[in-house]
Amino acid sequence: MLTGLLTVFIFIFAFYVMSGGSNPVIMSLILFTSGVFFFALQPVNHALTADFAPPKYRGAAFGMLNLFSEIGALLAPVISGAMRDHSGSWGSALLLDGILMAASLLLVIAVKPSLEGRLTTVINAQETDVNH
Repeated sequence: MLTGLLTVFIFIFAFYVMSGGSNPVIMSLILFTSGVFFFALQPVNHALTADFAPPKYRGAAFGMLNLFSEIGALLAPVISGAMRDHSGSWGSALLLDGILMAASLLLVIAVKPSLEGRLTTVINAQETDVNH
């Protein structure tokens, strides 16, 4: 739900900017609201990673989560800035962000049940091996 709400607010922000809106109060409210949903996703993301990763591999799982997060943190400003320089507006960069979040939402919806069942099977098999 949080990913969906964040996606909606990113598109609202993109359409506001692309329609010529430039009121700093309105932009600040949209950005603040989307930021609340973004930051609310962080503990959920960590909790899901902890739930999905078998205890033996949690360190590696959090390392990979951090790696992907840092790659995104490095690429996002560069790509967004280049898009803004090329187009003269932040609209295209915000649309790209919204599209990526929408794709993320679809992956969360589609992949989670599949992974959950597989990982539960793996964990149960490991526990059975340990108990024997």
